[in-house]
Amino acid sequence: MVRSVMRRMGLTCLLAAVLILAACGLARASGAITIDVPDSAVPGDQVAIRGTVTGEQVSGVPVGITVKDPAGAVRFVDETRTGSDGAFSFTFTLPADASRGNWEVKVAGGGAAVQKTFSVGGAAGLVSATPSSVRPGESVTFSGKVPQNNVPVGITVKDPNGRVAFVNETRSAVDGSYSFTFTVPAGAATGTWTVDVAGGGTTGQSTFTVSTTTGGGGGGGGGGGGGGTTPPGKPEQPGTTEGKSVVKEGQETRITVAGGKVEMVLPAGAVAAGATVTVKTIEGSQVGNMNLDQLVSRFARGLLGVYQIEAVDAGGKALSSSGKPFTVIFKLNASPSSFRTEVGGYYADPVYGMLVPVPTAYSPATGEARLTVKQFRTYALVEEQGKTFPDVPAGSWYENVVKKMARKNLMGGFPGGQFKPGDNLTRGQAAKLITLGAAVPGSEVSGKFADVRGHWAQVHINSAAAAGVIGGYPDGSFQPDRQVTRAELVSMLLRALGEKGAGVKGAFKDVAPDHWAAPVIARAVEKGIVGGYPDGTFRPDAPVTRAEAAGMIDRAFAL
Repeated sequence: MVRSVMRRMGLTCLLAAVLILAACGLARASGAITIDVPDSAVPGDQVAIRGTVTGEQVSGVPVGITVKDPAGAVRFVDETRTGSDGAFSFTFTLPADASRGNWEVKVAGGGAAVQKTFSVGGAAGLVSATPSSVRPGESVTFSGKVPQNNVPVGITVKDPNGRVAFVNETRSAVDGSYSFTFTVPAGAATGTWTVDVAGGGTTGQSTFTVSTTTGGGGGGGGGGGGGGTTPPGKPEQPGTTEGKSVVKEGQETRITVAGGKVEMVLPAGAVAAGATVTVKTIEGSQVGNMNLDQLVSRFARGLLGVYQIEAVDAGGKALSSSGKPFTVIFKLNASPSSFRTEVGGYYADPVYGMLVPVPTAYSPATGEARLTVKQFRTYALVEEQGKTFPDVPAGSWYENVVKKMARKNLMGGFPGGQFKPGDNLTRGQAAKLITLGAAVPGSEVSGKFADVRGHWAQVHINSAAAAGVIGGYPDGSFQPDRQVTRAELVSMLLRALGEKGAGVKGAFKDVAPDHWAAPVIARAVEKGIVGGYPDGTFRPDAPVTRAEAAGMIDRAFAL
């Protein structure tokens, strides 16, 4: 045993000696390292770092690089070896949401290390505002070019107080160009407004001024479909027409306003007895910071009425929702000869700054529209407008659902008027569709995904995450521009519906029983939300086209 211990001690000493000699050798062999780093870059750029190791040994020397963003987070790590002349290089791509500021580059190799910085800013000329100064009520056009054609381009406009005032999305044209038009409402805050655009792997920023004295230019219209947030204006006071009722144990609650033309029916047990429910008629179109007339003009014919439903419990605490769905009945002109054929109910969401559709049953013959809802909110009845697209063939399986999604302000077209039904849906687009289709309340809570900051769908992604509808990847990212798969979309839809995967597994030969999405796929099939292919497959990892997504959203939420 003593001999064994002595032997281990001897080996330890020998190893220590080897390490000391190696360290001395490295010290003698250490040289110098130089790197070339660009002075600046913009999000989406490829950044090349080149350098040279000099010293006694220059060939085959290991060299490592670490790149950190302005917050100190590591964004790129890599290793290479020098060539015979001591040269080396690294190339990495800045993410589209790369933080502006100074980025740090550290490179080590050949017994030496060096550190440099480069600045990241918005791409020059990516977006411009025309005119640069407008008055409330006038329009401003935002235009520019992104590096790629036919890619999503998102815009966010903020007022001088930093509040999001407009959010929208389009696609770049063949030459990479795009444009948005935005009308500044009456009563908008004066000062410098900020415009951020992201698309084609890069971002840009511009500003314009809103003043009560400086004239602006022309241009008109809304923000090109798909909604957005209306800047803060001067809220008008709600109308004085209201109905109020105290909920009684075991009894249905009915409230009628507007001369019997609007009725709310709350089933027994929807809220606790003693709660007070109020229905108010909103005069005009201003609701908080939203001008509903302006929002409606972007996708529909007109606003037919606005009503606010509120509830407080017996202790005076505000209630946001009921335990059971309730009905809001709008009674329009019952004469079929006058009639609108497309009418829908919507709620006004101040975070999204949009009118969001809710399930509506409408009869043109009677003029009665029934909204089925659960939230105590402000609801509007809208005369919708049918839309057609040249690339959506008459009689195609997706014709009706595509038209419905467009009519409901959920999906729009692209420059040139096309719908592009075969384009694949991204995860960011899926988040927007689901938050709107499921009426997920907008949340202003900062999201947990670092890679969605500044993304056009940020508010929808954060709201869906806060509601537990979506999740991210193990590395903490959401990857909003990655194509969403059929399995992922089905999983999101079921969570939005409050459903758990409990269907019968094994219906598809390419979905193994232990596949992570097997239960939700089975349940979605049982509910009629999605089906498989004629060859008996489901293709869970295949991307979802816009046409397929339209069908799934329609079947899931029955709008």
